[in-house]
Amino acid sequence: MYHLYLVLKACLDTDPRAVIIDEELDLAVGRKVLDPGKASEYIKKLETAAENIVRAFEKQATEVAGEWDQERFEHLLAEWMVACDQPFEEVKQKEF
Repeated sequence: MYHLYLVLKACLDTDPRAVIIDEELDLAVGRKVLDPGKASEYIKKLETAAENIVRAFEKQATEVAGEWDQERFEHLLAEWMVACDQPFEEVKQKEF
């Protein structure tokens, strides 16, 4: 049951607002006995759920950033340089 305790603690460390039900807490501290087969199945479900959540956040972060496109970057940089005229203005500054 120590493994279950670690899984539940990891859930709280990851998200302090995570909800741990009384039954899970009773199992983790040994007040309630669960046969080993069901315990390992339960732990696998918890770990799978945690992994799925992590993968979902990683996927979301990747999609937000998008894939890098060097040509698009260079095109946008060129547009910015032409539109803002900043490189030419900066060299005229006394600090330059």
